Amino acid sequence: MAVAQAPARPRAGGGRLFIILGVILALVGFGLAVLLSSLGGAAKGGGAGCPCDLVVYAAKDIGLRTQITTQDQLTVKSIPDSYKPAGAVVLDTNTKASDQNRIALKAVQNYIAEIDIAAGQPLLTSMLAKPGDTVTGAQAAYLPIPQGYVAMTLPTGELIGVAGYIQPGDYISLLASVGAGKTGATVTVFTQLHVLRVGAANLSVTSAAAGNSTQQTAQQQANASSLTVLVTPCQAELVKWLALNTQLSYELESFKDYSPSSTGPDPACANLNAAKGIQSTDIVSKYPAFKTALGGP
Repeated sequence: MAVAQAPARPRAGGGRLFIILGVILALVGFGLAVLLSSLGGAAKGGGAGCPCDLVVYAAKDIGLRTQITTQDQLTVKSIPDSYKPAGAVVLDTNTKASDQNRIALKAVQNYIAEIDIAAGQPLLTSMLAKPGDTVTGAQAAYLPIPQGYVAMTLPTGELIGVAGYIQPGDYISLLASVGAGKTGATVTVFTQLHVLRVGAANLSVTSAAAGNSTQQTAQQQANASSLTVLVTPCQAELVKWLALNTQLSYELESFKDYSPSSTGPDPACANLNAAKGIQSTDIVSKYPAFKTALGGP
């Protein structure tokens, strides 16, 4: 009688080998999945939480009315879409890292800060004004005149007003000239006159987000015919006399020479009733260089 042959006994350790191979293949597959996922994130700006965008930030403090002109003022950061602020200046996500600062500057070059922008803040279109606009910061319903001071308007033009470069917030010196030749005189009668406004009242600027041209705004600024400055009531009388009897012109002072803005009454002219009138003898007494030109001995 034939007896069935027992099946061959599996070799010891054969099943273990397949288990090890399976584990290795699983780990390789997992590693490939992680690698492909990270590469996909990097193409969009990198890291967890993406899709991301390349957002332009301030690399250093950019003060009010400072023009953006150099790459060192900017830096570019990759942030998730969900954290991107409205109105942010963004670059194409395919921009090479080596080109990011150059392209960021191109996007905002020559724009002017409408507010103080701190280092590390994202640049928003609402923070930037187009070149040629009058940038004065936040506007109030009334002029910022400290107690004991008044605002008065002076005539200006291209030749006497520094070719239209004077803007609100600047400080100017006032020159007065009278006579000619041997009897003529020119005197710097004031320094540190704070300019509140240039031209007629205009409380708007053009946001960087707007698409219209700034040519008209720049032309209006260049053609302004008046400067509104901050003075004490006593200075106002003196400036008025000089405006009627001499030729006035202005010097734009360096921003490094600007003094702190006045916050209270000037002890030399403490209130609105301190002004007592002025005449030519007062002018000569205050500015002796005018003595001969104004008919003195």
